[in-house]
Amino acid sequence: MESIGLSEKSKAFQYAILCNKISQILKKIESDTVLNAPEYNALGRGAKLLEQIVEGAILVDGKRKMDGFSASQEGLSAYGHALSAIKRLNLITKKQEFTELFLEFHKSIVALEKKESLDKSIVEKLKMFFAELSEFFSEDTQRDLFGFPKEQKISSFNSRDIHHVFA
Repeated sequence: MESIGLSEKSKAFQYAILCNKISQILKKIESDTVLNAPEYNALGRGAKLLEQIVEGAILVDGKRKMDGFSASQEGLSAYGHALSAIKRLNLITKKQEFTELFLEFHKSIVALEKKESLDKSIVEKLKMFFAELSEFFSEDTQRDLFGFPKEQKISSFNSRDIHHVFA
């Protein structure tokens, strides 16, 4: 199991909450509920996350720039989770590149942030994507800080350590 640092765990926790919130907002949009200002702000934060994902995708594609975005290492972790999410949801076709799909998602969330309407099928895809993405970030927050399964940590105590803990 790979270890995860405290700052990465904190970021994953924030992203998990954000993605879950966006999924709930998209559900409201599907049901034609009027959003409030904080919900539109959350969509903006979702657009920033998608921007990082696109920049990570561009880096992985070996490109420097694409559609006004530049390659960045900052988005690699989020890109990895986003890639897993779209694979699990079967949202990608053989003809379409991952980067293009993430660019589409970014454009769509920006349009929603600007109070533009989108086709319900696009909103549904976004909702499923953010819900799934939240799951992957949540898994990061539940990973043990030091990268060892709990059973291994317990069994690695020797009798003196256990005696000291319970003394």
